[in-house]
Amino acid sequence: MMTGFRLNTLTSIIIGVIFSAVVANVSKLRISGFTKGVSEGVITGMVAFVVLFIPVSMSMMPSVLIQLVMQMNPTMN
Repeated sequence: MMTGFRLNTLTSIIIGVIFSAVVANVSKLRISGFTKGVSEGVITGMVAFVVLFIPVSMSMMPSVLIQLVMQMNPTMN
């Protein structure tokens, strides 16, 4: 559980660093108000979800779920 928490935190830090670097270097994306900041954050979150979460879930989670089910019922094929 702690490994998952650490990986999630590391991923969030990396996304935040990339987001801040892009916003700092592209003048059109500079945050000038609350609404713009929230909208850019939501868009960044959606992009991260599509680029990171969905591929990881599709490639890694089925095997993890199978192992979990096998631990609950070892006689199951």
